[in-house]
Amino acid sequence: MSWRLKESLFYCRKLGRRINMSYVINEIWASSTNYGATRPTSNIKYIVIHYTGNNGDTAENNGKYFQGAHRRASAHYFIDSDSIVHSVPDNRIAWSVGGNKYNNAGGRLYGIAKNANTLNIELCDDTKDNIIYPSNATIENALNLVRELMKKYGVSESNVIRHYDVNGKLCPSYWVDNSRWENEFHSKISHSSTSSITSAPTPYRVRKSWSDVKSQTGAYNNLDNAKRECGTGYNVYDANGNVVYSNGGNTTPTPKPSVSTQSKPSGNSLVRLGQQHAINFTGHTIAVDGLVGKETNRMKARVLQHAINLDYKKGIGEDGIFGRKSKAALGSHYVKKGERQYMVTAAEILMYLNGIDPNGVECPGKYGNGLVRASRQKFGDDGLKITASEFLKLI
Repeated sequence: MSWRLKESLFYCRKLGRRINMSYVINEIWASSTNYGATRPTSNIKYIVIHYTGNNGDTAENNGKYFQGAHRRASAHYFIDSDSIVHSVPDNRIAWSVGGNKYNNAGGRLYGIAKNANTLNIELCDDTKDNIIYPSNATIENALNLVRELMKKYGVSESNVIRHYDVNGKLCPSYWVDNSRWENEFHSKISHSSTSSITSAPTPYRVRKSWSDVKSQTGAYNNLDNAKRECGTGYNVYDANGNVVYSNGGNTTPTPKPSVSTQSKPSGNSLVRLGQQHAINFTGHTIAVDGLVGKETNRMKARVLQHAINLDYKKGIGEDGIFGRKSKAALGSHYVKKGERQYMVTAAEILMYLNGIDPNGVECPGKYGNGLVRASRQKFGDDGLKITASEFLKLI
């Protein structure tokens, strides 16, 4: 079954042909165990934009995933570059924006925008390039859906918001920055068509020299932030290795290769995924560059501290310094195959940050075969259990 939106352009994967002036929304209904009660649609006051946080996923795959029972989460719609999936009926409450408020600048509508009065839209990233960012077509489809839902339910443009605005979760992480959110999505809602969208930002990198990758202390989308964090003896470099700011570092230009090559994302793709998942899990921001430097190593400890607090209610500081109090809180705790808890989530993220693929991250996580294989690779044992001492090795 499907219903149609007017005045858009959509490529229908299932029919294998181009449909002009309309596009089809495919209904792949989630299991009823994954969403809540019926509500009058007059209760809908907000439209919330999310992102799946995955690289190379599709609306259809997400729809099918939530057909499975007891996922403990849901969204009304999933969107990719050539399809929209309706997963939860609009008159049912999706489990999308609940949870505690994060300790950051977000959450301005905490306690106001809730599961009961929101429609929730997840943006997929169906281009597997190790950079989590929506395509122009995905954004275009989302804008058209948002316009239709606004009209249908009387939602104002000011009430089209981010998950970040609800409780501070860094979602969508690429639009936590207010200016980027406004320029790339929110300001375009009132227009009938959108202009091209800025591609994923290439960060400014702080290093002693461009060739000294290991000296990198951070990567920043904002040049002013990079300058502020540039210590003595370091430079700020653009994507091409040019010095744009120096604080006493080596400014000798790095020889360029004689044959031009297409630029590719730097760092390890698995580490990059771990950095993104760590941001989502902890609510703290680091560069998503695939490089394991000081800030990523500190994030490893923060991930474990956050899981300890969630599972064991220890109330330790989540400062990324795993000292005496943190070790005492960890104690002899362990996780084993079949268990579901936040310590499993931490283990999955930490595997990624160590360059090992645990086959995804769940929150709370269930210790499955992917983590078993990752644990075997890391520790050389049967992989059925991760002990306290092994957690310390992961950070």
